[in-house]
Amino acid sequence: MLVQRHFEYPDGGKCYIETDDQEFCGHFRFRRARLSRKRFQMVFGIKPVREITVFFKAKDSAYAEVQRVLQIMIPEIRLMRNADVTVHPEPNSKTALD
Repeated sequence: MLVQRHFEYPDGGKCYIETDDQEFCGHFRFRRARLSRKRFQMVFGIKPVREITVFFKAKDSAYAEVQRVLQIMIPEIRLMRNADVTVHPEPNSKTALD
């Protein structure tokens, strides 16, 4: 799985997601996302809403770098007390657009 943002030009807050399943590829705004010490879960899209969960192992330094990069890529991200990261959409914001 690949998740990236285009910072060179306005992208409307969408991330590009690429997987080996074409149904899950494209530019989307995250509806929700959660990063824990062992998994990254994201929900995106409209009709159908899509969800991907990736399980992983990472050293503390790599995990810290993932947190740092996700905060840049997804500005709505909030760090949780237990070191999880959760995306909370703005109350009046639009959800992901296909």
